[in-house]
Amino acid sequence: MRAVRVVAALLVVTVLAALPQGPAVAAVPGDGSPPRSPAATDFRPYWRQNLFRRIWFDQRPLVVSWWPAELARPQFSGTLGFTTFVALTSDWGDTGGLDVRIERSIHDACGSGCTSAGNALTTLGNWPVLAAGMGIAWWAGERAGNERLAEASSLGLEALATTGLWNEALKQLTARARPPGGSLGSFWNYGKPPPGQEVGSFPSGHAQIAFTVAAVYATVYRDRPWVAWLAYGTASAISLGRVALGRHFPTDVIVGGMLGASIGRFTVARARGEPNAGRALRLVQGWRPAVDPGRGIYALHWVRSW
Repeated sequence: MRAVRVVAALLVVTVLAALPQGPAVAAVPGDGSPPRSPAATDFRPYWRQNLFRRIWFDQRPLVVSWWPAELARPQFSGTLGFTTFVALTSDWGDTGGLDVRIERSIHDACGSGCTSAGNALTTLGNWPVLAAGMGIAWWAGERAGNERLAEASSLGLEALATTGLWNEALKQLTARARPPGGSLGSFWNYGKPPPGQEVGSFPSGHAQIAFTVAAVYATVYRDRPWVAWLAYGTASAISLGRVALGRHFPTDVIVGGMLGASIGRFTVARARGEPNAGRALRLVQGWRPAVDPGRGIYALHWVRSW
């Protein structure tokens, strides 16, 4: 149970690290109707425009603008860097590192009731189930004239597709072995995995898509704190269940949760205006040379300008 509390605490850190330092998007007007995106090409709100076109044009600002700004936040980059380091060192030693020990402790403590709950949470966090749920919510919002619910559900579907693409790409790139089969969570297992093992552990797909959807709804309904508690609480439970079932290491779900929450907030921010473009540019322009030939100093230093 101690290991469970450790991972639960780390998931709380995941949420805190993924949250912005200040308002990341325009506040929702008092009447509940969302503002239009200045980048809209017609009179419809951004979230009512073609879904596939939105997904296609999301990728460049996500990489060029949003993630550089995210990495400029110490709580995001520090948590992500430390967690990734713990993951990369999981196969050190004969019995594995901290990541392996925590995963085995949680998995060994998981009885039949825990397994049943983990399986139920896994089903809830499956991509088709979440997509169907948001599709129904979008339809219900349209039928009831609840534009905020329809907006959140439409943006949730957009974010779900984006996070799914990035998750699969990262899984293929890292090729990390999953816990079963005596795995120590080694990376770069390209081609045939070790006997009795399978790859695709890093980052957790269930954690990433669950936190993506949670971030979308929590951001759209940021004036209703209970939505964030429910959304992030459910995403954390799904993530912890994946560790308990022996399908992921703790670092898999933490990194997946951070990336997912970031993509979710990005999708809402993009719907309401181009996010953090100026901040990302200032990040690059903040580097200044420090040259003193007399003292033999040749270096770069970064000047924070916001």
